Amino acid sequence: MNEQSVSKLLKDLDKELSKSESLSRRDRQLLERLLFDIQELLARGKTPAPVDTALLERLREATGRFEVSHPNLTAGMAQVIDSLSNLG
Repeated sequence: MNEQSVSKLLKDLDKELSKSESLSRRDRQLLERLLFDIQELLARGKTPAPVDTALLERLREATGRFEVSHPNLTAGMAQVIDSLSNLG
């Protein structure tokens, strides 16, 4: 998967985040920060190297956190994780 595909996944995830009214303010901020960090990573043209392992780990933790309560967000986040992992 290329960076354009990841960007599309991020847009889809952002739309899903916008529709999720039951997220707490803290959870919404966490997800928005993750999306921002991923977009910054792509804008710099870097792939998830060892330096960016922390970002992937934060995504995995968030995926586990929302797995039951927000399955659509979780599915999108899992796709982003897979895509970012495959870029490197």
